[in-house]
Amino acid sequence: MRAPQSLLLCAITVLMLSAQAPSAPAGTTHNGVTALALCDLPPVGPDYGHAPTFPFTMPPGAAATVDFSESGERCSVRRVDGTLYVRTVSDALGRLVMTEYFDGRGSLYQETINEYAEEDFGTADREPCSSSSWQARSQEWAFLPIQWYFNVGSILYGLNKDTTVTAARSAHAEWETNDNKCLYPDQSSIDYGYQGPTSLTVARDYQSIVDFGELTLVGCSSTAIACALGWHNSAGQRNEHDIRLDDDSGWTNRPDLDLDLFDVWNLMAHEVGHRSLFLDITDDWQVMFHGHRRDDTYKRRLSQGDAIGNNTKW
Repeated sequence: MRAPQSLLLCAITVLMLSAQAPSAPAGTTHNGVTALALCDLPPVGPDYGHAPTFPFTMPPGAAATVDFSESGERCSVRRVDGTLYVRTVSDALGRLVMTEYFDGRGSLYQETINEYAEEDFGTADREPCSSSSWQARSQEWAFLPIQWYFNVGSILYGLNKDTTVTAARSAHAEWETNDNKCLYPDQSSIDYGYQGPTSLTVARDYQSIVDFGELTLVGCSSTAIACALGWHNSAGQRNEHDIRLDDDSGWTNRPDLDLDLFDVWNLMAHEVGHRSLFLDITDDWQVMFHGHRRDDTYKRRLSQGDAIGNNTKW
């Protein structure tokens, strides 16, 4: 992103929930590069389909505010008129979880969500029907069914192409039919339509796709295992949502045979949750839990919170 040459005032607000000192003292004046760096913004450019390629410029006098808490960090950059320009959310480990860009009215235009491997939570005692946690965006899709494509040519060597496409389609059907472990009926109207293979890749082109590839090329974290990028129209409705699986992370459709790899269906179930406008949560009994384990198939069916949220949202 080309930073403005004028100085940006960076006001640091520290929540007393954390004993860790902020990265910069309150009242410090920074130039544009330093102020935006506080928000840990990913690389951007014309090839990424990222918000700085559209004409929502941050005028001189904008300010960045960073809020710290025990669960992570939220950084917001506002225009001089007070409207949001960009907001980032990082977790307690300092990993960039979500980046949101806003148009000139301060309405959400684009989101990028990074997915990370999480090895520090147990699986033996998960109780899928004992918690009802879920969180969703207030926005809606501009149209139903949501049509999507798979860049079959990007599927990695060693993965059967037909089986991989079937895994992705099964993950979509999981939300469509509200297939859950707790026998909640399907009252959701979310609807997906697979349109077949494509050569398209992640970009702002009004086509929702799934592919494998390098995450940093689309502005996602280099340490993530997958990412989702969603865009909204001028009415605030989602009208495109792309999913990219990292081509270096190690994938399988048979976690019972291929050890220490990520199950495609398991990860895609979470990603389709984002495509259905649900957000990450910290409850590790739900499909929308933010962490992902190798060899795990737990997310191949929705849990109680996911199912309730799906019926309620849709």
